[in-house]
Amino acid sequence: MEARVVFACAVLMVISFPAAPVHAQDTLYVDVLGSTPYQTIQSAIDASDDGDWIVVLPGTYSGDGNTDIRFYERNLVVISENDDPTEVVIDCGGQDRAFNLTFGYTDDTSYIAGITIRNGWARAHPDDGGGAILCQGASPNIGNCIFEYCEANGGGAIKLQNSSAWVYGSTFRHNTAEMGGALHAAYGECKITGCTFHDIEATDRGGALRFYGDDAFVQNCTFAQCGADGDAVVAVDGNTYGPDFNSNIIAFSTAGVPVTGGSATDFEVTYCMIYGNAGGDSLGYVPHHDNLFVDPLFCDMAADDYTHCSNTTALPYANPYMRPIGNVVAGCGECESSPVRRTSWGAIKALYR
Repeated sequence: MEARVVFACAVLMVISFPAAPVHAQDTLYVDVLGSTPYQTIQSAIDASDDGDWIVVLPGTYSGDGNTDIRFYERNLVVISENDDPTEVVIDCGGQDRAFNLTFGYTDDTSYIAGITIRNGWARAHPDDGGGAILCQGASPNIGNCIFEYCEANGGGAIKLQNSSAWVYGSTFRHNTAEMGGALHAAYGECKITGCTFHDIEATDRGGALRFYGDDAFVQNCTFAQCGADGDAVVAVDGNTYGPDFNSNIIAFSTAGVPVTGGSATDFEVTYCMIYGNAGGDSLGYVPHHDNLFVDPLFCDMAADDYTHCSNTTALPYANPYMRPIGNVVAGCGECESSPVRRTSWGAIKALYR
C-alpha cells in the first residue's frame, strides 16, 4: 500500500489534466427514469444557458435526445452525477454519434466527463468521422470517459477538426475506422494525456490515432493490441508539427509497425516503451531517442486488464528516465511476461451477432 501511495504522487507530478471546471451558474439534472424535469440530455441542454452544468443521473440513455447531442451556441459541462463512466451510458445503438459539436462556439470551458459512449456510429453522415464525438472548430475538454464499440470512417470514437480539444483519463476499446481507429485529428492543436487504447483497429491508416496537419501532444498513454494492416498504430501525416509523443506505451499491436512519421516535421518519439508489435518494434526513420524495448508486463489482457505487474519498468522508480511510462497503474503482483491475447475487430463483432 505504501508503494502505491508514493507511486500515485509521482504520477500526479507528471501527468497533467485540465483544471476542474468552474461550477455552474445553474445546474440541470437529467434522469432517464423521470425523477427530474429532463429525461434526455438534449432536453436539458435546450433549457440551459451558457455556463450551465448538465448533470446526468445513473442509467442508460439512448434514442432521440440522447444521440446527435448539440450544445448550439453555449459552453456547457455535461457530466455524470458521480463523474463515474460505469454509471452513465449513452448507447447510440449503432445508429448515430453521441455528441456533435461544431461551429467554434464550444471552447475549453466546456466538458464532457464521466460518461460511457457505446455503439456510436458515423459512417453515413455528410461528415463521416467521430463515431462517438465530432468536434469541428470546437475545443471542449473530454475526460474520464469510456468509448467502446464505436465506428466511423475517420476517428472510430472521436474526430477533431480545427480543434484544440483536450482528451484525458479515458479508455478507448473495441473501436474501428478506416483511419484513426480511435481518434482522428486534423488541422488543430489537440492534447491527449493519461488514456488507454486497446483492441482497436483501422483498415487503412493509424490503428489507434491518425494526425493530419495537427500540432498534437500525446503523453502517458497506453496503446495495446491496436493495429492497421500495412500501416502503424499511430500515423502522422500532412506536415504535422508534432505530435510531442512521449512517455507512452505501444505494445502487442495486431498489425503494422508502432509509428509512421510520413511528411511530419518536429516529431519525435521519446521516453516510450515499444514491445511485441506485429510489424516489429523498429521506429524506422521516425526521430526517436531514450526509449525502452521491453515488455510492459500487463496483468491480464484476456480480461481487458491493462494495469501492470508490480515489477514493470513502466513505473517511475524502475526505469532510467524516472518517469511513469504509459497510463501506468500497478494492479497485480510480479510476473515474468504479459499474457498475450491477439484478436481482431472481426472476431469481436462476431461475438455479438
